[in-house]
Amino acid sequence: MVIFYKPLLLILLASIACLHANENVKAIESDPKQTAELEELKVQQNDVGDTEYTFRCTVGQKKTVRVGCTGKDRSYWPTPHDVNLTLRCPPNGGGPSLAFVEVIFTVTTRNVNCVVAAGGIGQNYIQIRLDVYGTKTLDYIAEFYIF
Repeated sequence: MVIFYKPLLLILLASIACLHANENVKAIESDPKQTAELEELKVQQNDVGDTEYTFRCTVGQKKTVRVGCTGKDRSYWPTPHDVNLTLRCPPNGGGPSLAFVEVIFTVTTRNVNCVVAAGGIGQNYIQIRLDVYGTKTLDYIAEFYIF
């Protein structure tokens, strides 16, 4: 008859799970041209007393003189909302190669993220996703520059 001690069995199972997980993890080299940079620009009080944070999300090295797409919108809610905003240039299909993207947005939370969801700089389209958690406002302007 074999007797197992619970702590020993748990350690053994955890070791096997760890080994299995490590075999499935792969390092992926990131392309700096496709990485969104997020920067907080300013903090201010709005008219109703909420603190507003303005951020800049950029992708690419520098602006060009040619704007390929633009977008803007402003939304307000009486209670905090989670918002996932997807911006794509061009809106449908493909177009000229993209050089730089800048999205400036104002929200009432610091719990934000900005990522390249599809396409990228040097490609003929890009899709940017803003994730904002617990905001009462979303005010943004987006500019997509082409080569």
